[in-house]
This record gives sequence, C-alpha cells and structure tokens, in this order.
Amino acid sequence: MLPVIGIVPMYDDKMENYRLRPGYMDAVEAAGGIPVMLRPTENECVLDQLIESCDGFIFSGGQDIEPARYGEEKLERCEECMPSRDSYEIKFLKMVLKCNKPVLGICRGIQVFNVLYGGDLYQDIPTQLSDEVVHRASVIGEAAMHSVEVYEGTPLANITGESTIEVNSFHHQAVKNLGAGLMPMAKSTDGVIEGAYVPGKRFAAAVQWHPELMFRTDKNAMVLFEALIEAAKE
Repeated sequence: MLPVIGIVPMYDDKMENYRLRPGYMDAVEAAGGIPVMLRPTENECVLDQLIESCDGFIFSGGQDIEPARYGEEKLERCEECMPSRDSYEIKFLKMVLKCNKPVLGICRGIQVFNVLYGGDLYQDIPTQLSDEVVHRASVIGEAAMHSVEVYEGTPLANITGESTIEVNSFHHQAVKNLGAGLMPMAKSTDGVIEGAYVPGKRFAAAVQWHPELMFRTDKNAMVLFEALIEAAKE
C-alpha cells in the first residue's frame, strides 16, 4: 500500500476557492505516495478522521499569517492575511504533531510551525532586516535564487548529505525568533532561518523555499518528499 499524504491547500474564503499548485501532488506521487488535497475545516471529528486516514501531511504556501497570532500589530508592508486559514492550520498542525504523524511544511508552512510554537515573524524582510539576499523572486519557479547553510546533524543534513544547498525563493516574511521546541536546520547568508524541525518526532520539518517546484531537477528538493514518504511508511 502506498502512503496517503494529505496536503493542506491555499484557500480564499472571500473568493470561495481552494488552490494548490500541481507540483505538490506531482512531488508526492514521484516520491511514492498518494497525494490528497484536504478540505479546510475546524470540525474536530473531521480532523481526527483525516489524521487517522492519512499517513503524512504537507502544509503548503500562501498568504501572510495575521500578526496578531504572534502578538504584533500589522505593519504597512504586511500583505493579505486569511485569519480563518491561520486558525485552522495552527489547530490542525498541533493535532498532527500530537499524533506524531509525519509532516512537511513549505514556505508559509514553516511560519505556521513557528507561530504554533510561540515564535514570531518578520512581517517584511527588506524593511525589517535587510535586502542583502533576494528572498522574493519576480516570478516563482524552479530556478535557484540563493544558497542556504545546512546545520550539521539535522534532518536536512541527514537526508541531503550537504552542508550548503541552492534553493529557489518566493517570500517576503520569515521566521524571526524561533519558537521554543523548534530547532533550526538551515539559514541563508543574511541570517534568515530557512529550515526548522521538531526534535523527537518521526518527521516534522519545514523549509522556507519551494521544493515542489524544484524536485524534477534538484535531488536536494526531491529527498524532502522521499523522507516524508519513508516516514509515512513506518
């Protein structure tokens, strides 16, 4: 039996639609899993059954997280937020981790991890930190934008076997202070945390870049999905 991977999509409650780039599903299937897009809900009975039915999960990219979630006022450069998505994802991720199901966070996903664990975010990297590294490409795609340093002994180091990897990038927010209980596993040259994980879990890791767009041509992107699938088989 192939492991089933539930993918949390981007959604817009004003436009009443769900959106998910094909790369998420393509990467899961290429790594040996069955991808399923999940319907956002806060119904705990439904969430419990989803956790029971799926072998692993992916939290995808999307809108900025509402700054009130980490105790800040919204700054001018903070963009569209979707409070209902924040509420659902933070609740669902907490339940997934409690059940020790494998989970991979991508882009916004690492930010959801951090907020759940009590961390905060840069609402806009260029205005709050620096523009030393271009974190937001003009067009999102598979092209590498910058390098990240991989921390020794972390899940990312173990699965890639690398100390430095090249990544694509399409974000203007990022982890500022890492939440208690999370450990860093990668950073860019300007000090932005680009990867984090939860020690002691089967597989609970998140990255700031978009491996779902790079997996066809970059082994360091593909191994993230393979690691998720392997953990989901256990």
